[in-house]
Amino acid sequence: MPWQCPGCAAQVLDDATACPTCGQRKTSWTLVQDRTRTMRVTSKKRFECLRGDWDAPLEAADDYARAQWTPTEVLPVVHADEARALRAQGRLPAPHDVVTVRAWPGTAKDREVALTVLYEGAPARDVRVPGPTGPLAEDGSFDVRVLGVWTDAPEGAPADDLSFEGVHVLDVSEPTRPAGHAPFADAAALRRPPRRLRVQPASAVYRGLMRGLFFETNKAFLLPCATPALRRLREVYEEHPGCEVLVVGHADTTGSDQHNLVLSVERADAMAAYLRDDVERWTGYFTGSQGVSSPWGTREVQWMLSALPEGEGPKFYAGEPTGAQDGATTQATKDFQAWSNATRGTALDEDGVAGPLTRRELVAAYMELDGTSLPPDAVLRTHGCGEFHPAVDTGDGQAEQENRRVEVFFFESPPGTRPLPQPCAAPGCAEYPQWLAAVVETIDLTLPAPACGPLFAVRLPSYFSFARSFPKPSALPGLRAVLAALAADPAGKAVVVGHTDTAGDGLANLALSRSRAETVRALLVGDAAALLARFERADPFEPWDWEEVQWMLSAVPDAAGGPCYAGLVDGHPGRMTEGALGRFQLARGLPLTYGCPQDVLEALVGAYLEMLAAERPAAERVEALGGGSWHAPRPFGPVAAEAEPPPDEARARRRAEVFVGGDFTPPTSTWRHDGKANAAYDRWCDAAAPEPPAPPVVDVVGRVVDEAGRPVSGLAWEVLVFEPGAPAEEPVGGAATDAAGLLRLALPPGLYALRATFAGRAHRETLCVRPDEVEGFTLRMRGGPPRARAWDEAAVHPVASEDPS
Repeated sequence: MPWQCPGCAAQVLDDATACPTCGQRKTSWTLVQDRTRTMRVTSKKRFECLRGDWDAPLEAADDYARAQWTPTEVLPVVHADEARALRAQGRLPAPHDVVTVRAWPGTAKDREVALTVLYEGAPARDVRVPGPTGPLAEDGSFDVRVLGVWTDAPEGAPADDLSFEGVHVLDVSEPTRPAGHAPFADAAALRRPPRRLRVQPASAVYRGLMRGLFFETNKAFLLPCATPALRRLREVYEEHPGCEVLVVGHADTTGSDQHNLVLSVERADAMAAYLRDDVERWTGYFTGSQGVSSPWGTREVQWMLSALPEGEGPKFYAGEPTGAQDGATTQATKDFQAWSNATRGTALDEDGVAGPLTRRELVAAYMELDGTSLPPDAVLRTHGCGEFHPAVDTGDGQAEQENRRVEVFFFESPPGTRPLPQPCAAPGCAEYPQWLAAVVETIDLTLPAPACGPLFAVRLPSYFSFARSFPKPSALPGLRAVLAALAADPAGKAVVVGHTDTAGDGLANLALSRSRAETVRALLVGDAAALLARFERADPFEPWDWEEVQWMLSAVPDAAGGPCYAGLVDGHPGRMTEGALGRFQLARGLPLTYGCPQDVLEALVGAYLEMLAAERPAAERVEALGGGSWHAPRPFGPVAAEAEPPPDEARARRRAEVFVGGDFTPPTSTWRHDGKANAAYDRWCDAAAPEPPAPPVVDVVGRVVDEAGRPVSGLAWEVLVFEPGAPAEEPVGGAATDAAGLLRLALPPGLYALRATFAGRAHRETLCVRPDEVEGFTLRMRGGPPRARAWDEAAVHPVASEDPS
């Protein structure tokens, strides 16, 4: 805990007996209250704090370095909202967010870790994490895995929904947000000097990897073939705005250790200068070497002339760069000088000589290639690792392309919460393994952006019901098209993206959107078990029930070929629902109960799956992603800048899209799960073929019954366009009920009036036809002789499992 020196007012953050600033002895210093956490391990022998793949078994203590585990003095802290989102998705915390405390107790009583949290101006609060109750490991140790969680609540205690199997959730939040220096925790064990465990916000680290011959031998010039990778790097930065960028250069083992180290630094610096548009730094390479690399000259001029001007037309220099000042090079230089004067406002002598002024403008034009620069305010650092951190272990003096690479780390954490680059020397710096251990995703920058197209895409016309995830029957035609596209492309993959409206909590919407995508995926791969499970567990708010049963009955045919259910989908199991279940049971040869016990429910889900193609793709070919409420509907295909945005309706946001393509490699390399919009979504929509126009008519099916619930056949109906307040309604057609009492209509979206005469009475009904989903309708006609019901009302059973657990 900090102490304040009375002589110079300096704060001392340790237990020193004298002030390191003025030397005054510690006699009557002032205790400075701050936000600290003290971690005390009650082991009477020793302990280790480790970070790594916490789901993997730990080896013996001496094998930590070889077993992807590293000692740590940092306890990361995730926000409670992020932890709740992980919990809602059924995911575990990332390995870099969990600290494992391995303790070797002296006795059985020592099997716990005691954690003390101190608040500013508030009493300390002790938290005890129990150890295992069973046998210990062979070396007598046990592990306690700790996840630090920060909440905004005054009390800050994590709720039960923040529990994770095998991980203890520790609340490290304060009554108010911290100010001043970063909070830290002290860790100590008996018979062992205290260890300080700093607390810092957890953050994601992304790594971009560039592999290939982007530099010539002993040169730091960035070749034109690196341009696509740099454009991809810029896209990744835009998908993680505000992150800090670290460029790390590597080399193989050809040459001396020191030469390779300096060369890797030069290449990282040259790449960073290119990303910054630092023209002066690059022109310096022409006047002399910046270190150990060879100076630039005519060959580098030829490389730049071969990439300019930008576009599909001919380049200034079309030959192979040789480094010789020949006639083609002179003419190409003249052409560049004339082009620069005409288009860039320069005043170069058009003499074909690449002098200092011409070289400067040539470098500037080369750096201006579209999409290859980071914003001016981007924080960009460089580091060289030489040959000390190889991707492939080789002997000395071995050329290996995998080791001649450049890595770009994108840090989302705030400044000061990660190790800064230090000079690398044999056997390698300590910082690089820490950056690598914190990486949550590696993106190959040499591959094209995911879904660069063209893609086959389907936006399901069926909007989801509020807070529910069942794909309605109108989604089936689109899913059939997806299955056909996957069958036509055996190497293709599909990605389902679910969305919600903007009502409710953002992280809850993220979980609901993923739930919607998962149900669509279950339909595509034929996963009946996943659909049946929705009737027993939260989704994520409540289980499926009669509403989903009614939707399936409205799509599944009865013995006569009509829909089993043509009534209003209201979630209430009335007479029409019972009758529909009876028709389904008769069509499937099931016992006639008019109810929906488990065996009937299983048969109904199976019949709904049969509405799609019999041949299904492998499960690993279809992935489900949640888009939350952060992506408004937009057209497929590139959107013109002047295009009007589509209406932002809440119902239209409750949707799902399926993207199919062979170049999803991998499909989610830039997809976020942290409550932010995904640039990948817009990229996939841009690469998709434009949507076909909406169908001009919608098929509508309803059932007409009498007062006893029996079908009314042969009843003629007149259809009129319904316009409230209009003096007259325009007839647009008519239809008659068939032998099963079904009325089949094909109408454009709109509002209609149905008119018929039955048993001497005039009947008039209003019908709303929507383009996305038409709920079935039932018309009960008054008049005619009463008839008895044909089923036993007492035989109806609930849909949900009788066991509430």
